[in-house]
Amino acid sequence: MHATIAYSIGYIISFCANFLLSNYFTFHTKPTLKKGIGFALSHIINYLLHIGILNGLLYLGISKVIAPLFVFAIVIPVNFILVRLSLKKL
Repeated sequence: MHATIAYSIGYIISFCANFLLSNYFTFHTKPTLKKGIGFALSHIINYLLHIGILNGLLYLGISKVIAPLFVFAIVIPVNFILVRLSLKKL
C-alpha cells in the first residue's frame, strides 16, 4: 500500500477514535453530527495553528528542533478548549 494512502487511513481511524473517546470519556457527552462537524473544524483550526506558528517561529530563526516545543505548548491548550467548546456547547 502506498504510504500516503496508509497514512490517510490511519489518520481517519485516529480522528474517529479521538472523536468517540473525547465524547464518551473526556467530556461525557453523546456524539452527534453537529458535534462531529464542530470537532472537525476545531482540528482544522488546530492544524492551521500548528503550521502557522511553526513557520512563524522558523522564520524568526528558532531552531527546527526547538520550535515544535513552543508550538505544542501553545496549541495543545488551544485545541483542548476548541474541542471542549465543540463537544459541550453545540
